[in-house]
Amino acid sequence: MGQCDAFISHSWSDPPGPKWAALSAWAEAFEEEHGRLPTVWLDKLCIDQRNVQEALACLPIFLAGCDRLLVLAGPTYSSRLWCVIELFTFLKMGAPLERITVLPFAEPSTRQRSRAVSDDVPAHATLADVAASFASFDAAQARCARPEDRQALLAVIEESFGSFGEFNEWARHVFDVRVDGVHESRVTTLEAGWREEERGSCGPAAL
Repeated sequence: MGQCDAFISHSWSDPPGPKWAALSAWAEAFEEEHGRLPTVWLDKLCIDQRNVQEALACLPIFLAGCDRLLVLAGPTYSSRLWCVIELFTFLKMGAPLERITVLPFAEPSTRQRSRAVSDDVPAHATLADVAASFASFDAAQARCARPEDRQALLAVIEESFGSFGEFNEWARHVFDVRVDGVHESRVTTLEAGWREEERGSCGPAAL
């Protein structure tokens, strides 16, 4: 496995267009700094979706092969257990905070939904709502598609920390100090283009 510039941590339930804009803005800034496009690890492209559980057992290996953890944090990110586990694993591997970048995003105000499309993505979710979800982060409230997976994964965190309190404080601190606001103007510009990408490209669909 070759070295990747970033492991992309994201929730599949978050809106794909704004997520793609946030990722594109980060990649653009990376290219300006390093003179090349970044290489990234993305679950939908790097894991056999027919055998997810076996592949996810290799999560520490996948993370070890990446220079940083890039958190694409939308409205549902902090409620997703696998997102929590990615943060947890990165922490336990001894990675410094400087190797974590948090890119918060929400639907542009002109495209906020008049109603929720599901229980996972609330209507009118804003960046303020995303920030509030970081501040109130609680691993014990995170969800998973399979109840048995949820209990097993939460037990790993609880065994390592003794309680969720310490881990929750760490995660809230990460969200607070590692938010990258440098690309906000780039995201605004790119949001105007992702509607076309939704129609014909593989960009947002892969997220």
